Parts: sequence; structure tokens; C-alpha cells
Amino acid sequence: MNTLLLAAATAVATNLTSTTLPTVVVEASRLGQTKTEIASHVDLITKADIDASGVQSTVELLEKRGNIFLRKLNGNPALAQVSMRGYGANSFGRVKIVVDGEELNNPDMAAQDLLRIPVRSVDRIEILHGPQTVLHGGDASAGVINIVTDANTYERRTTLEVHGGNLGQVGVYAGTRGGFEEDGLTYFGNFSFDRADGWRKNAWTEAYSIKGGLRKNFANGSWLSVKTFYAETGYGLPGSLFSNGYDWYGVHHDSWKDDPRHSDTPKDKARNDVYGIAFSGEVALDEENTLAADFTFRNRKAESIYASYGSKTETDLYGFVWKLKYTNRSEIFGLANQFDLGTDQKLDVLDVRADAKNDYLRHSGALFARDELYLLDELSLFCGARGEWFTTRDRFRSAYLSATETKTKGDVAGEVGVNWHPVEDLKFFAKWSRFYHAPLADEMFSYYGAPNLRLSPEAGHNTEVGVDWTFLDDFNFALTGFHTELEDEIMYLYGGNVNTPDATRRDGFETSLTWSRDKVGGAGILYSFTHARFKRGDYRGNDIPMVPRSQVRVFGEVFLLDWFAVNGGYRFIGRQRLDSDFDNASKPLPNFGVFDLGCRAMPTWKYLNGFTFAFTIDNLFDRRYADYGVYNGPWATNSFYPANKRSFLFTVRYEF
Repeated sequence: MNTLLLAAATAVATNLTSTTLPTVVVEASRLGQTKTEIASHVDLITKADIDASGVQSTVELLEKRGNIFLRKLNGNPALAQVSMRGYGANSFGRVKIVVDGEELNNPDMAAQDLLRIPVRSVDRIEILHGPQTVLHGGDASAGVINIVTDANTYERRTTLEVHGGNLGQVGVYAGTRGGFEEDGLTYFGNFSFDRADGWRKNAWTEAYSIKGGLRKNFANGSWLSVKTFYAETGYGLPGSLFSNGYDWYGVHHDSWKDDPRHSDTPKDKARNDVYGIAFSGEVALDEENTLAADFTFRNRKAESIYASYGSKTETDLYGFVWKLKYTNRSEIFGLANQFDLGTDQKLDVLDVRADAKNDYLRHSGALFARDELYLLDELSLFCGARGEWFTTRDRFRSAYLSATETKTKGDVAGEVGVNWHPVEDLKFFAKWSRFYHAPLADEMFSYYGAPNLRLSPEAGHNTEVGVDWTFLDDFNFALTGFHTELEDEIMYLYGGNVNTPDATRRDGFETSLTWSRDKVGGAGILYSFTHARFKRGDYRGNDIPMVPRSQVRVFGEVFLLDWFAVNGGYRFIGRQRLDSDFDNASKPLPNFGVFDLGCRAMPTWKYLNGFTFAFTIDNLFDRRYADYGVYNGPWATNSFYPANKRSFLFTVRYEF
């Protein structure tokens, strides 16, 4: 980091005056490219989309406006698990989620905590579908979600909000951002608190978050930034409900709908505390060469209390991430070319105390290179490669059992493709990639059982073609088809995490059509189809559990007056095989469709100018459904996690 600061000081020493902020690019690409220039299916959710959606959490926003699936155990946003490209249980480990440069992915099997990101602080969300392994590593074998809250703008804006509703919902938000253009300095800061009782007993959630940062922009395009954050999330653990069998107390249930609010674990709960700091910067060495670097430190303390079993699990994680990337933009034989070369280093020290004690140390290091050659201004060919190794060590076994348990594994990724955008706002792309996903630390070393040192990274290849077209200024159409084959996929089988003996295959497509016009309205329909199945072996032709084939999202907003709009939406999730039902022996989890409805008023009267009043109803028709279920064997009772009933929320927001 000191080297970066010295280089930045040298590069800008002759001119420290500020300049106009650079054009907004899709940061998730790591390449400084716009949506049209990226050879992937890209969804952008803007600030205007957020305001029009009526949502109150980042989880809800992704659920309703992203062409992806989120399962929430018991409707709990703190436990939301993201699924992309047809991955089932533990799908979140294949999606890299980044917020302002901080990676939310964990080295263990804990899902990313999206509840700690207040939706009112979000400026935009970038979703890159499909493997992004060459530039982002094994956590991105299904895609990348980049959440931007530190908007790089000099415009000063402060937002204050209070909201409340049924199910014990209450919350506040305060945030400010802006800058001083003459000094090239921007800032942001926000605080939020949200609490809800939930629908089921012991389904409460409570989240605090505070974050702030500064950024310095220099005249030659260089910049430096620092951010710091703290968040605390607590929630109840009501457990699952049983169907067609007996629960732990010998009570028979025909259906989990018999008593959906019941909880057998009324005192179980969990808590996560996280704090950290992130440094980022980019140095314009000259007109053709830039150097970018990131460093992030965070500490996560997690505690799960299972009072019903008389046990407790405590986790203490210290994570360090270093990233360095060099970019050269020049000509080769008279053709424009961009070459990127970089390294990513990550160290996680994980201390777990449960029935037994385990200390994990996880270190990964990678080198990557990518080149894109522009045969024409509108036509480019690209290729890239990444090599990465992972060392996982169980320090507890080494220290207390005198038996060193260390495992080093590695893998490589690559991609080739073409991107053609004959006119502005239209692109066609084709891409082939080889990707991998490394086992998580407690998939290899589990305090629940013996280490599985033979667990290998899963690896596969993906082919996709797509089109993205913005036309008539207000419309956007996108369509991407893909074919994926995977060896050694990591799943929970035979009482532990193993590489599946059977190869898997996924075929499908994603498409969307959206329209929007300022002060008139907007609408969209998102659809995805995925056929995920075992390719050969004992399970040949069987569906992979917890993967819905079809997903539909419809949303819209219309301004009835210049200051008053109504909005609503519908989301449909197709049926899914229960988790662990690899034989497809049980009835699948039924499909479900949920409606929502809302309105917002933005009066321009003298004393109310700057205020927004909103009212939303989620699950309008009070649909009873579950988005997650577990198959416990042919002679056992299946268990289900019901979603929330109908809820409503009032919001008052003031911006100045």
C-alpha cells in the first residue's frame, strides 16, 4: 500500500487540482468498461429503480429487480442465500458479492450478510451473470454482484428516513454524501437501524450499520479512497417445520401449514458483528498505463446459541485481502488493445469454538492476465487466464493433536470470446470459459466430523452467447443462452460434503425487457429458465435439488400525477426438488407466486418539498409458501422453512 501511495504522489505531484469526475463504468468488470463493452449478461439496478421499487432492504431489491433467486430461511433477510445460474444449496459460495470494494464472501459456509447494507445508501447494483473466474477467482463461478454506495459525486445530498409497519417492523436511516469540486474531494457517511418481529415465533431480526469514507480525485485521473464500516446483525432461529410425519416431540403433522407460526426452538438465536477498513486507489502512470490497488481488513465475530440442544458455536474471523492490477491501453500493429495483469492475495484466520475447537488458516494467491484486441472500434477479441492455489490448515489439530492437517490445492481458469457492438447501446457477444470453485474451509475441516482432505475444487466449462440492446431511448432488451458442464461439484452427500461422483450439466437462458421514462413510469419483465441435472452415474437425468427451472419477475410504476405514482410487481418461482433429494424420490417444493403493491407521493408544496411518503404491501394476497425444504430420507419427515405472510410498511423520507 505504501508503494501505491508513493506512486500516486509522484504521478500527480505536478498537478493537484481537481477535474471532472470520470465517466461511470461497471466496476464489477475490474476493466474500466461500460455495460456495452463487457462480454457478459449485465443487469444494472440504478438509484431511480430503487426509488420506484418501493423496497425497504437490499435483499428485497435483489429479489424483486434482479434476475436471480434468493431463498430466505423463514423469510429472514439476514439468512438470504443468492443463487445464480442453476446452483442449489450453498449456491451463495459461487457468487462473489462486493460492496465498495469489500468482499462479503466468507471462507466458511456462512452466507453473505446483505442485511447490513441499507438499501437507501445504495447508488447502484451491478450484476454480472455467468463465470467471472479469470478476474474474480473461485468465488465467482456463477457470477458477481457489485453494490456501490460511495457514489463518486460532488453533489451534496442528505437523506433522513423513518419507516414502520406490521410484524414489528421499525427502522431509521440517515445518510449524507457530496464533495468539494475545487479540492477534488468527495465524502459519504450513513447510519441505519432496522428491526422486525417476523411472522413466525422467534423469527425476529435486528440490524445496525454505520459506514463512511473519503475519496480524493486528481487532475490526471488518479484517485485514492478510504472507507470504514461497522455492522451488527442479530436474529432468531425458529428452525424448520415438519410435514407428513412426526416432529422431535412426537407430534404428527400432516403439513407444515398446520401451524406455520410454531417454533420448536423459541430461544435459539444468532448474532454477527463485523468491522473493518478498506483502502483503494488508481494511479495514472501516463496516458497508456494505470496501476490499481485495493487492501481490505475486516473482523467478523459470529455467535449461534442453540438453547434447545444446549450448545453454542462461536466464530472469530480475521480477513485480509490484497489486490494489484496493472493496465496498459496502447496499440498493437495499429489496433487498439487493452492488457490487464494482476495478482490477488487473501488470508483468512478462522477460530471456531463449538463442541470441539478448530482454528483454520486459509491463504489463497492468484495471478491473472487478460488481453482484449479491437479489430475495429466496434469489434473486439479477448482471452484471459488465471492460476490460483489455496492452502488450508487446521491449526487446532496441529497444536493439540500433534498431527498437522494442511492441504494445498490449485486450479486454473481461462476464457476466450468476442464482443461486437455495431452501434452504441447494442452488443452481441460469445464467450467460452473454464472455471473452478475451491472448497470452503469447513467443507474440508469440519468441527462436526473428520477432515475431508480429498475434497477437490469443482471445475467446469461454460459457453454462452447473448445480445443486449437499448432502443428508442427508453427500452432495453437482453437475452443470453448458456451451457455449463461441471466435474467434482461439491454437495452435501452421504452425511458430509463430497465431490459428487456424477458430472452435472446446466442449460438455460436469461432474458429481460424493460422500459422507463422520467415522470411517466417504468415497467419490466425478467425471465430465466435453467435445467440443472446430473449428466451421468446413478443420478443420471435427475434434477439437482433446490434449483427452480423457471423464474418470472414483473414490475411496474406509473405516475398518475407529477408527484404521485403507484407501483407493483409479481414474482414467480417454479417448483424445486428438496435439498438432499438426489434420487428425486420426494414430492418437490411447490411453485409459488407473490404479488406486491405500493405507492409514493413526492409533493412539491412549499412546506413538503423534499419529502417522500410511501406505502407498500408485500405478499398482497397472503400466499402461504415455503422457499426452502429438506428431504430427510424415505423413512423420515421432510422439513420446510415457510416464508412471511402479508406485510405492509409506511415510509417517510426527507432529502435536502
